[in-house]
Amino acid sequence: MHLRMERDMVVTRIITINHKGQADEDRVKERGLYERVVTWL
Repeated sequence: MHLRMERDMVVTRIITINHKGQADEDRVKERGLYERVVTWL
């Protein structure tokens, strides 16, 4: 449950960053972070 909650928080953060219209470089960086987290979990 705890691990799933953390993963959902990462997804929410990525969605928030995309919604704010940040630079594509930042989105790619966050997407890479998300992929590493999911692999780690």
